[in-house]
Amino acid sequence: MAMYTTRVEILGSKEENIYHKIDNLMKAAGFGKTIQLTSRSPIHELPVGYYNWIGEVNPNAVLEAAINATMHISKKVKIMVNRADGIRGLA
Repeated sequence: MAMYTTRVEILGSKEENIYHKIDNLMKAAGFGKTIQLTSRSPIHELPVGYYNWIGEVNPNAVLEAAINATMHISKKVKIMVNRADGIRGLA
């Protein structure tokens, strides 16, 4: 399965809990807030604004899912999707 890391940045929001709202919407859309490289490696919590997607989809489908999840919060959003299958380690 493919693993994608997605970064969401909300521009110009003065709302204190905006990323808490985004977290809930992204989770509802199928994104996770943790990453695990192998079944034996530790689970790492991702930083604020970062999400993980695991599945047999292409990067455009992941981007569309992130856009759809965030469009209800703000029209001023930057989203980056990276295929993360080649990660060798986390610190």
